[in-house]
Amino acid sequence: MAISARQRQRPGLLRTAVPAFALTVTLAPLTARGVATRPMIATATPAATAPVVATVPSTTTATAITTTATGPLAVVVRYGAYGSYVVSLVGVDGRVVAQASAAGRSLINTTGAVAVPLPVVSASATRVYYLDGDARVRSLSPNGTTAVVATVPGGARVHAAFAVSPDDRRIAVSVLDYSGRAPRMRLYTQGLTSAIQSDIFKSSQVYEWPIGWRNGALVLAILKGSAYVQNTAANPYDAFDGYHVVDATSGARLATLCPAGVSVGPIVAAGTVCVPDTGQPYVQDLTGGTHPFAGAGDNAVLAPDGSRIAASDGHSIFLLDAAGRRTTLKAQGLPQGWIDATHLLISAGYGVTEPLSILNMRTGARLPLAIKGQFAGTLPGLR
Repeated sequence: MAISARQRQRPGLLRTAVPAFALTVTLAPLTARGVATRPMIATATPAATAPVVATVPSTTTATAITTTATGPLAVVVRYGAYGSYVVSLVGVDGRVVAQASAAGRSLINTTGAVAVPLPVVSASATRVYYLDGDARVRSLSPNGTTAVVATVPGGARVHAAFAVSPDDRRIAVSVLDYSGRAPRMRLYTQGLTSAIQSDIFKSSQVYEWPIGWRNGALVLAILKGSAYVQNTAANPYDAFDGYHVVDATSGARLATLCPAGVSVGPIVAAGTVCVPDTGQPYVQDLTGGTHPFAGAGDNAVLAPDGSRIAASDGHSIFLLDAAGRRTTLKAQGLPQGWIDATHLLISAGYGVTEPLSILNMRTGARLPLAIKGQFAGTLPGLR
């Protein structure tokens, strides 16, 4: 299965864990931009040209750590053995409000590459939804309660990603079917408690999966060419080729974000950071409008209101505003995402085991967290 050069060369944080018996993951040296390319080179056992799979039993537990939560929460995912993971809801005071553990998807890989690692969580206005195993979608509320709310068409050769609407009424699902020579993708929507599906898009050349809803529209991550990859992207969704914003009913495209280059960091209500293949970085909003932001790079995350960017040179964290003014902070590390306008989740370095902390942008105080993992968004989610 041919893997495009664009997929092989995209940078990002080492994020997705896969079964150790099937893959060897190598952390690559830092690039000139200061981030690791982290190729996920698969050495299958046994090697095969056709996809091979590994399944694990599904299990989930949920825990309420504290019963008080005010303001937005960070959604943090930590991957473990065989693709299993723990999703945590963290307040700006550093307290873990709730946690749930879940089984990972079945592994699908081919010689030298793996199926693109699709997101496993989605946040509405009130709770986080997460995938348990291949097909069960569960909800996690800040009070620690969890429930099975839907199933998606996942399986030994099928992966699915989903996004639940802010009002908890609708779900968008993308299904990637690897059973044939060329993987096939189907995108549909339905009511969260309904079995009636409405198809939006199908393809075996362009792969898209939902990462959020915004004003009734869907925000989709894009991967062109092969649905197998050798590394992860510079954003939490493995959107190697930017994003589409589409009408949730007709599928009509409303905007294209970061069409030529790298989409960096989480997407927020104000848009995302785009680092083009040539030219200066810019911010693109969800209507498609662009705003110059010179000085941003691959380790950059956009503030919720779009007014500034937190970035890192690999050591020190600095802030950029739209006028190009740079303010270097005393804190060191890598910004992963903004929890709100004044709190930033940062990691000590690359990789899934680096310590996390919350940086108060007003006071400069840095609050270490008791958990590790990667920033996957906020609760409430994209609205």
